[in-house]
Amino acid sequence: CARAVEFGVGNAHHWVVCVGCQRRITDRFLLRVADGLWHERCVRCAACGDALRNSCFLRESKLYCKRDYASLFAVHCGGCAEAISPSELVMRAGAAVFHLNCFTCSVCSHHLKTGDRCILQDGRLLCAREDYHQPQASPPSSDIGTVCGSFDGPVNNNVD
Repeated sequence: CARAVEFGVGNAHHWVVCVGCQRRITDRFLLRVADGLWHERCVRCAACGDALRNSCFLRESKLYCKRDYASLFAVHCGGCAEAISPSELVMRAGAAVFHLNCFTCSVCSHHLKTGDRCILQDGRLLCAREDYHQPQASPPSSDIGTVCGSFDGPVNNNVD
């Protein structure tokens, strides 16, 4: 996460400001995280407050532990709502992303495969059987089409 840097007397004429608290660093030791300098006491998770010793995640000048970063910024499965690891293979339907095991019809639990037709309706994944769909007076707000297929690269967990 951070690399300790000694800030000695020879550097006393430089004013170094902590990225975390925006105050001047006068301590003998400071920590370098990415391109910024931090007080040792300021290298804490912005969500839970735990000290970050071995690893950290930086987003918009805030530091996070692995657990909180995944909880706050990871892509979540449209089926189980759990975070999706960047290394996991996924299936997509419209803008929704699913774990492979969660890519099932919410009515009959049929496991959908690449190329199967499906409907994403009100956040529910349905296989394209006509008897699942209630007739409506107004056009449905659903995405109907062929499933894009498996995604074999890393999932982008950045929400910008």
